[in-house]
Amino acid sequence: MNPVTSKKEEIINTINKVVKANIPIIFYLPTSLSLIETFQNTPRTAIITRDVEHSGILQGKILSDIRNTNKKSIDRNNDNILQYMMLQGTPDDLTTIARSKYSIRTLNEVNIKTQQLLSTACSWNRECARRTIESAFLVYGDKIDAIISNNDEMALGAIDALQKYGFNKGNKTKYISAVGVNGIDEAKALINQGIMTGTVIEDIPAQAKGIYDIGMNLISGNSITHNTNLKTIHNNVVKMPYYKYIVNYKNKISQYIYLIICVYFNFYSFYFYLNEQ
Repeated sequence: MNPVTSKKEEIINTINKVVKANIPIIFYLPTSLSLIETFQNTPRTAIITRDVEHSGILQGKILSDIRNTNKKSIDRNNDNILQYMMLQGTPDDLTTIARSKYSIRTLNEVNIKTQQLLSTACSWNRECARRTIESAFLVYGDKIDAIISNNDEMALGAIDALQKYGFNKGNKTKYISAVGVNGIDEAKALINQGIMTGTVIEDIPAQAKGIYDIGMNLISGNSITHNTNLKTIHNNVVKMPYYKYIVNYKNKISQYIYLIICVYFNFYSFYFYLNEQ
């Protein structure tokens, strides 16, 4: 069950009917902590949720890693404070709250001072993010060190706005870090081009397999994580992990070196071939 309504009472009533009928149920991606708490330890019920705290933590780590390796690029006015804009999803949504909170907490935990310049709920929408950053840039343009978005669509909207002002178009001296979540293709392409900083990705195939395995375990009466690598909290809650997606410069350098060697080898092979004729 993946609820399409945000009305808590409707969701609770529906799940209770299924539980009373002794039918196994998988509650996929509940939208609030209170819903998770309501059905913790409920028999023949599994709750699969994103590890949304982890997604925020990884966003913070992407930015802290940049701070540690190239501080100048993420402290544009050299004041030792990471000044950021936050583009949020739906207000009061569990994912919105967790990603917004833990991205900043992660930075603060490694002694990076932060200052919020702006926080706007754009409800995951690219166009809202574009308009927000386009307007805010006129006020805060020289202060913005980073834009943190609760999803990739809003991060892409932020990139659209930055590019209007000549930023994030390939010139490293005119670049503002922007991070998102989801790993959509357009975001990954921009990251590979050095236009967007990074994103945080869900392992969708692993989620699909996890749902299948948990469902089979519920039907067979086994523990919900039987014969899986998944872990539970509160007996029936499973959190699916995320991982970072950033440009791997070491791999790029290795590829360039390999390309140079190949060109060099082919040139001399051709040279010796001509001399032997």
